[in-house]
Amino acid sequence: MGFISLVENHLAALFVLPMLQGRGHGKQLLQHAQSIRNELSLCVYSRNTRALTFYRRSGFREQHERRDCHTGEFERLMIWIREPEHILPE
Repeated sequence: MGFISLVENHLAALFVLPMLQGRGHGKQLLQHAQSIRNELSLCVYSRNTRALTFYRRSGFREQHERRDCHTGEFERLMIWIREPEHILPE
């Protein structure tokens, strides 16, 4: 199916097999991450419009764009913050 990798509050990776994309698996993985953190950050390539749309629909907001020093690709830093009334205790 797929997997998600969290490094503290940074979503380092979220992958779903191409043949299973568009069926809600990525959404379930992301919702799980959101259920156990008060905030998350991630970077996504600017040209990956499908991923940008997915993360925006999941409540992420773009912070800024920068060039990835390893690939030369432009990427966007995105942040999700839980609503104050739903903050999890630390």
